[in-house]
Amino acid sequence: MVSIQRVGLSVFVSIAWLVSWPMEVSAQQTRAPENGNLLQPGPADQLPIKLQAPRTAPRAPFQLTQEERVRLDKILTFWELKSGKIKTFSTQFDRWEYNPVFGPKNPNIPISHSQGIIRYAAPDKGEFHVQLNAPFQPPDKPGDRPVFNLKPVENGEHWVCTGSVVYELNHKTKQLVETHLPPQMQGKRIADGPLPFMFGAEKEKMLTRYWIREIIPPNGQLGEYWLEAIPKLRADAANFQRVVVVLDEKKFLALAIQVYPPNFDPQRNPARTSYRFSQRKVDDPIHRTKDFFDQFISPRVPVGWKKIVENVGGAGPAERPVTAANAKAKQARLPRLETKR
Repeated sequence: MVSIQRVGLSVFVSIAWLVSWPMEVSAQQTRAPENGNLLQPGPADQLPIKLQAPRTAPRAPFQLTQEERVRLDKILTFWELKSGKIKTFSTQFDRWEYNPVFGPKNPNIPISHSQGIIRYAAPDKGEFHVQLNAPFQPPDKPGDRPVFNLKPVENGEHWVCTGSVVYELNHKTKQLVETHLPPQMQGKRIADGPLPFMFGAEKEKMLTRYWIREIIPPNGQLGEYWLEAIPKLRADAANFQRVVVVLDEKKFLALAIQVYPPNFDPQRNPARTSYRFSQRKVDDPIHRTKDFFDQFISPRVPVGWKKIVENVGGAGPAERPVTAANAKAKQARLPRLETKR
């Protein structure tokens, strides 16, 4: 069976979920973060956030004190309450990928920087789209931080959920994969997809799937809740070892997420992916426009790519109603069998 988590998890939660207001796609220049665990500072809600490296024993759940459990329960309850009221949402994101095996040997220098947009409409529509990208280039002077020249990317990572169908541009295979979902995975089950920490934050579901604890912000930043989640289920553990989610105290929206791959090791394999979210908009008037909802459709098939259709649990495009006319036409297409006498 095809896993819906596989469909988009490599895209967001390497998440998730989800180019609302028009985003100007033009070349930009950014500098690499000074520290691999520091998300670049920016205006307003783009806070500089230093993310902690996790422990190396994901199999062993941590133990919470009674006081810690009560506080965590309150945070998750309020998170569920706030996220459940969201009708439409959009945000821009910055993503930094770190991998000293294939990129700079310094694990705190990213191998790439990309920007894009996330859009969501309750209960089951979402889009994730990378629009700008810049690979690592050595700085002109030794010791300087590298500069990332962000440029529009053609056929960037693109994931769309219409509610009943998930579309994903797969760059490795050069395929547009169209996955049809069975009824039990449609609707509000979007929270079980690639962005489990962005929307549909249902407390009981999260506690069933993850060991969760609150951690202290290493940068001493006030007004934030930091949550560390470790998968309990094998399906989730196959996609990531753990995730650190940073919520702002007032809106209970994600400020940042750092994802650690299944084989993460602080010494031998410090690869990880950091996301920072900015220009977050909830139930904005611009979301009521036709342009906003017109984005929840299949991406076009790039030239030279193939379209692959998959069905999860027997789901698929609805068949035409049986009528006398199309039944006769279908019968005419069946192969004729010879019977022996």
